[in-house]
Amino acid sequence: MESRNIAILVGVVVAVTIAGARLRQPSEKVQVERAVAAVNATLPKQIDEITTQTHLAVDDHLITSSYKITQTVDNDAVLVAALRKTVLDQACAKPETKKMLSLGYSLDNVYDVNTPHGPGQMRVLVKPTDCS
Repeated sequence: MESRNIAILVGVVVAVTIAGARLRQPSEKVQVERAVAAVNATLPKQIDEITTQTHLAVDDHLITSSYKITQTVDNDAVLVAALRKTVLDQACAKPETKKMLSLGYSLDNVYDVNTPHGPGQMRVLVKPTDCS
């Protein structure tokens, strides 16, 4: 009988230890917030000749990347469609982006641009279902 009680006690101690370890693990939300903060610490970052990433933010299950494009563009439907295709191709090819999408996060890419008519903006939203 005494060995049975010891076995139960050991089982309880193991269960409590495992539960405690899980509680000490940062939640998915905290891990994403930390990753976003780490990227933000490196911004602004030149992406290419005309594009600079200026900010990254997370709210609920939406990660917003802000960019500034220095070239004047006419943000018509053709350009926005081409930008969307490029962003989707890149997002679906990167393991870290696919990981965020698999966790249920959408990625909102916001591009501040100069148009022939003044300041403008283009947006490309990548949803978790876009890379399946």
